[in-house]
Amino acid sequence: MDRIWTSIIKVTGAVGVVAFLIYTLLNYIYSDQIIKLFGSDRLFLLTFIIIVAILIIFFAAIVVSKKDIKTSSKSSNPHVTYNDKSSHHGDNNF
Repeated sequence: MDRIWTSIIKVTGAVGVVAFLIYTLLNYIYSDQIIKLFGSDRLFLLTFIIIVAILIIFFAAIVVSKKDIKTSSKSSNPHVTYNDKSSHHGDNNF
């Protein structure tokens, strides 16, 4: 493993590990041996399938996160209680 990957993983943690695994996988897929084994047509198809799979995963993650945001925003407004003659002149929208 290069020094750069070590420093990236130290800074980013799990995201760096995933990026390193993707980098290693892509280096293996596009090596000369694999290109000779599959041929350029099948390698193009494999690349297309990988890109479509990543787009589907991102789309699903976005949809799930939007559902989580909608359900969390439906909670009731917080109630603030002031003690010791404190006062508040404004709205309580947080």
